[in-house]
Amino acid sequence: MKVALIGNMNNNFYSFFRYFKDLKIDVELLIFKNEPKIFNIKNDEPDKISKIKIKKLSWGDRFDLIKIPKIKIYNDLKKYDVLIGCGLSPAFCYKAGLHLDIFVPYGSDIYYFTKFNLTYPKNLLSLFYTSYYQKKGLKQCKIWHMPLTNHLYEDVFSRYRGKAKRWIDGIPYVYHKAYKKKIIKKTTKTILKKFLNIRKKNKIVLFSPSRLVWGRNKNDPNDKGTDVLLKGIKIFKEKNLSTPISLILMNYGTDLIKTKALIEKLDLKKEVILLKRQPRINILYMMKQSDIICSQFKHSWLSYGVVFEALAMSKIVMTYRNDNLYKKKYKTLYPIININGPQKINQCLSKYIKNKKKYVEMGKEGEKWYMKYCVKQTLKKYISYFNDIKKNK
Repeated sequence: MKVALIGNMNNNFYSFFRYFKDLKIDVELLIFKNEPKIFNIKNDEPDKISKIKIKKLSWGDRFDLIKIPKIKIYNDLKKYDVLIGCGLSPAFCYKAGLHLDIFVPYGSDIYYFTKFNLTYPKNLLSLFYTSYYQKKGLKQCKIWHMPLTNHLYEDVFSRYRGKAKRWIDGIPYVYHKAYKKKIIKKTTKTILKKFLNIRKKNKIVLFSPSRLVWGRNKNDPNDKGTDVLLKGIKIFKEKNLSTPISLILMNYGTDLIKTKALIEKLDLKKEVILLKRQPRINILYMMKQSDIICSQFKHSWLSYGVVFEALAMSKIVMTYRNDNLYKKKYKTLYPIININGPQKINQCLSKYIKNKKKYVEMGKEGEKWYMKYCVKQTLKKYISYFNDIKKNK
């Protein structure tokens, strides 16, 4: 039995690929032609790149839904017994007369690719075909592997789920074996000197690898609430002048300029450091060396890259989560520092100073949660599905 993983946004399916390979599953990773370079698989395990077999597709962006013949898509996918996809894979499968077995959405593939809005004339046709094929393809997926979210994505799921089953199990975003200490240390001397200097000079190091997006309308799922985080750091700084603290942000996002202006307005130029966007191998190293990983402070999310990367690295996460949305469906939730505003950030950082050991232990519990509910439990479910396919062949 042969399995295809279609797409690799955020390096998510590379992680699936490695776990499947460990289980001796015959799997191939199919990369869309337009995958962002930052998500190249060499950014996970550069020393393994020559040994990993992947296939680069000649299609993948929305314009290809118009110009690529359906027979081309069909021929590229016909040899696989199981199709697992993200992004526009439902749309391409539908055009080729196929359907996904399992769809693992990452966000914009269900929220934006299903919409058709008026735009520049040269883009109208591609957007029409994108939304048309994506909505059709989503309704034909057998399974959506999509942990519980919030109303922004739950509404979309209800609209386009068709007759699909839903798996709400955690997603193994990170292949944890790739980030053992001996592997991570290879990058420290050349790329991360600036980060290490920051670590040495500060009692508390907070790290947020999320995009700088904030101040959007209430229904924009991309809003990370970066302003909430900065205002919280400002309050803490004023109340704890003798405690050296740094917040490290990645230098990218649609609100980068606005973020720099807010940093200056809040007089945080000394405390907030903007680093060039880094590949995942460096991000996870920085997570390992940080005290607290900061995530999102606008909308409540349970499953997303930053939080699961932090859990895999045994680090405590500071974020906003409305547990009432999830606790009825999950036996247990991973531990976090739950934040609902700038004042709460100050309070929690003050508690952290007094009892750092408590939060270190919370990070360790988070890693155990990730391994149990995102790796072991989830892989067991996939294996069961594959075995059912074998029986019915």
